Amino acid sequence: MKIKLTLFLLLSIVLGSCEKNFLDKKSDKALLIPRTLSEMQALLDNHQVMNRTPAIGYLSSDDFNITDAGYNAFGTPVERNAYIWAKEIQEGTALLDWNVPYQHIFYCNVALEGLADLTEGEKKEPGWNTAKGTALFLRAYAYFNLLQLFSGPYDAAKAGQLPGVPISASSKIRQSLVRNSQLEGYELVLKDLLEAVDLLPGNQQVKTRPDRAAALALLARTALTMKNYDQAAKYAASSLGLKSTLNDYSQYSTASLKPFPVVLPNNNDEVLFYAPLLNYSYLNSALTFVDPLLYQTYHADDLRKGLFFLNRGNNQFTFKGSYAGPINPGAAFSGLTINEVYLISAEAKVRTGKVLEGLQDLNKLLEKRWKKNTFKPFSAGTSAEALKIVLEERRKELVGRELRWQDLRRLNDDPAFQVTLRRQSNNKAYQLLPGSLRYTFSIPADEIEIYGWEQNDR
Repeated sequence: MKIKLTLFLLLSIVLGSCEKNFLDKKSDKALLIPRTLSEMQALLDNHQVMNRTPAIGYLSSDDFNITDAGYNAFGTPVERNAYIWAKEIQEGTALLDWNVPYQHIFYCNVALEGLADLTEGEKKEPGWNTAKGTALFLRAYAYFNLLQLFSGPYDAAKAGQLPGVPISASSKIRQSLVRNSQLEGYELVLKDLLEAVDLLPGNQQVKTRPDRAAALALLARTALTMKNYDQAAKYAASSLGLKSTLNDYSQYSTASLKPFPVVLPNNNDEVLFYAPLLNYSYLNSALTFVDPLLYQTYHADDLRKGLFFLNRGNNQFTFKGSYAGPINPGAAFSGLTINEVYLISAEAKVRTGKVLEGLQDLNKLLEKRWKKNTFKPFSAGTSAEALKIVLEERRKELVGRELRWQDLRRLNDDPAFQVTLRRQSNNKAYQLLPGSLRYTFSIPADEIEIYGWEQNDR
């Protein structure tokens, strides 16, 4: 197995370079093709490659700000430009947030084709369903992440006409790829995940592999993004029906620099699927500080205040609350967790008129976040008041997960939750207005030149 994993690491290098024009690489699969079930599972198990998620949304959202010294130390134009919402972010450099998900999609398609080519007897082997379910989940995860960055906020009335991202269900590098509609992209995500739910096991040996609860959690996240709240509530309930354990934050030390349990191989019961963000320097810089207004929203008895943030002096606090855990201290966690599912359930129920049930979900979560015997359950007189409470707690609970960018995009059309983002950097002021076209990133210019796709206005 060590030999096979080494070979697949080489496959990642030979076939999966993160250079420009990943979609245009004329990959020669004959160099090394997984032939057996174990080889295909090994390809999918390369979590150093397959579990990475884009991070430019994290850079562009409003949870954190960086000092001028930190900004000037950014190693890439992408970091500098994404942070200030510049029109052009690449400046001719590679955009990993585009290339890496398509690398994942290519490997998933290789695995799915290989699994389909196995004999009927081999398809009955233990692990075939798991491998196929994993490939479908990972492909859906990659396409979902691409849609959050390179297609506009989901609009059910126009999704069939709005541009999405290019879809390829084959490992063959086509001469001409089309840019599919937004609707087609989301439909593929849902289709892959629904099939994965039926194939994946109830538990996995390691949290880098998805299980059934994780697939249902991603379905719930997708439905919430699409503003299909009935479906979001349904998928969240199904996921919680399988796994609903919440971490008790009173068991962790606020003095610790990495307070949460090691996730891998299978610790931290709250984590459903382990995935770290691409490792931009912004994520772990000692000069990246939480937004002061956000920090002030945490009550003194709220344990998240001490577990999530490290006091650097001068009323400045850095983030230390990543679920990546001590085993990966430089990583920002971006995977799927039970606490997120509770929050999806709470919001979806409130939005569909089940206010009391939604607040019950929220209160069950928050009871595990406050000092013992200090939390007073939330109540609300109206659904609007309840929704405000849920969304405020969602931001406080899921800070540092990259989910804030997704929330800003989907809430921009609601005047009650619109925000104007503002930043100061090197004596220049920047702002991002609600509904701005810059909530959607440009597709790499070289891909546009090669394939002739419609470019995003920005």
